[in-house]
Formats: sequence, structure tokens, C-alpha cells
Amino acid sequence: MTGKSAWIRKILVYLAGLFVVAMGISIAIKTQLGVSTVTSLPYVLSRIFFWSQGTWITIVYCIFVLAQIVILGKKFRPVNLLQLAVSILFGYYVNLSSYLIAGLELPNYPSRLIFMVLGILCMASGVGIYLSAGILPLSPDGLVLAIQQKTGKQFAILKLFFDSAIVLTAFLFGVLSGNGVIGLREGTVVTALALGPSIGFFTKCIGKPLRAFCGTK
Repeated sequence: MTGKSAWIRKILVYLAGLFVVAMGISIAIKTQLGVSTVTSLPYVLSRIFFWSQGTWITIVYCIFVLAQIVILGKKFRPVNLLQLAVSILFGYYVNLSSYLIAGLELPNYPSRLIFMVLGILCMASGVGIYLSAGILPLSPDGLVLAIQQKTGKQFAILKLFFDSAIVLTAFLFGVLSGNGVIGLREGTVVTALALGPSIGFFTKCIGKPLRAFCGTK
């Protein structure tokens, strides 16, 4: 496999993975049972200030990149600035996927539960797909990695605190704006508990063949 061919395959797998993650986010929002932890803040901001979910994802994710620069200083790798472009693309993917399922009707709680599970599976498999390309993490994970590099703490522990801080911030924005609790329901808790193990499952199942396809070690 030539270097150029390998990079084309990596990029295609990476883009496909990002879109699957975005679709999972949109499905979770459609169920109205609670958004995922890392998208809770953009969702709340979209409800308060009326810009689209994808637009706020782009804004918040770009802020996460700037936070990485502040935390790492001279140790920040310039290549990670590409996370800004990825954040813009990912925001567009979320808006696009929301448009594609706009006509989806979920008339009762059981159907919403089924699609909540589908959303979690989409998010988990999408992460497994795009990580297999070995290009760049999305900026929320990039920020946690930056904190890990700075502190030396375990990624899993930092990720738990980071997600909790995002949910708390989303909660405070909703309450202080006078809109109450927005988008935080049982689905948020289920996603927080199930997403990590689901990502591990999909990474184990599809990671090796996808890495082979991409030429990634």
C-alpha cells in the first residue's frame, strides 16, 4: 500500500467515523430522553441562544482546542490545530444528520428507548471507526489528553471529571437562564455509563481490520 493510498483510506475512514458519531448524537437528541454528556453543553446553548446544535458544537469544540493551547503552551503540537477544522466539519455533520432524520417519528416511550440504544451504538461504533484511522481525536478528547499530559493522571479518571464538569456547566446554563433543566434526563445517565464500554467493544471488534485497511499500526 503506497503512502498516498494509505492516507486516502485513513481520511475516508476518519470522515465516515465522524459522521456515524454525529448521527448517533442526532438520534439521541431526537429521542428527547437526554443528550450525551459531551454534547450537553452545546445542546443547552442551542436551546437558549437559538443557533443550531451543530453551530454550538463547532464553537464549544473550538474553545476546547484553545484550552489545549493554554494548558500545553509550547508543548502543544501545531498539527493539533487541525482539530479546529475537524470541529467545523463535525458541527456540519451534526446539522446534516439532524436534517436527515427530521421526519423520524417516535410516538411512544418504548420506541424512544430503542432509538436511544441505537444512538449509543452509533456514537460508540463511530468513535471506534474514526480512532482506527489514527489521525486526530475530537477536541473534547484532545483536551482530556492535554490535561493528562500536563498532570500525569489516568485518562479514564480525567474523562469522568471532564464529562461531569460539562454536564454541570450545561445544568447551570439552563437553570441560570431561567429555562430549567434542558436535555439532561435518564438517557444522559445511560449514555454516560454505556458509551465507554460500548466504545471498547466496537474498538475490539472492528479496530484491527480497520487499522489494517488504513495501514495504521
